[in-house]
Amino acid sequence: SCHQTYFDVPVSSCLQLLDLGCGYGGTAVHITEHLKCKTIGINISPFQVQAANRLARRHNLSRQQASFVVGDALQPHLRDASFDLVISVEAAAYMPDKQQFVQQMARLCAPGGTVILVDFCRAPGEVSKSLATRLAQMDGIFATPGNWHSPQQYKQYMSECGLRVMGDADWTHNICGFWNVGLWELLLRSSRPGLNFIQWFIEFAIRGLTCLWLLLTGGTAVLKMTYGYLSGQQKRVVQGGLDSRVLEYHVIVAKKPLAAAAPLGAELGN
Repeated sequence: SCHQTYFDVPVSSCLQLLDLGCGYGGTAVHITEHLKCKTIGINISPFQVQAANRLARRHNLSRQQASFVVGDALQPHLRDASFDLVISVEAAAYMPDKQQFVQQMARLCAPGGTVILVDFCRAPGEVSKSLATRLAQMDGIFATPGNWHSPQQYKQYMSECGLRVMGDADWTHNICGFWNVGLWELLLRSSRPGLNFIQWFIEFAIRGLTCLWLLLTGGTAVLKMTYGYLSGQQKRVVQGGLDSRVLEYHVIVAKKPLAAAAPLGAELGN
């Protein structure tokens, strides 16, 4: 089997992938293509699920290969231990009950399988007034529920569920450049050097129409995020938080032991 590295984690094979809180499906589609696995993505937004399924079909993945469904990531109706790779990329921050979310990841992971959680985290330690202000501003931009967790809290939940934490990579520096760019700069930049005006204009038009489509169909959360980009809030709040280290971006990897006991909260999926 092929040998790929995802989030600095070597993954030599995968039969069944679950992306819990899959968003628009980009991560799951990429992994599915490279590992030739069968994938299920769960997301609470019908709009994002439709977009994820369209993306999979554009990449010539059948519904048997990659299927995205509407569901509650805190109570997914899936059988215990059904997936040998369970991932969550920037979904945990949106969960009102993060402990229950981690419990579901652990429950659905097969013994010997891997759990990967990738997300923004608050800085460890006590929540200072400046940190609380920054996190409240993040909630205003991204419509998150406000209970930001540190990486240590996520790892504690994993351990309590019987998972063995294998690594915790701080990727804050890796993503800083992305949040230091405004929406107009993203729309206007060329995808590669050497484009002539017509090629650049076609790219710009496609990006602009895509943003307009998302704005008109994406609901309140997309409107909030768009306003944040246009007003420069995301650059000031997110990049400022990353630069000052009150916000961090972590990749946490855990394994489920072969002799793992049933994780806490397993009855939620039954």
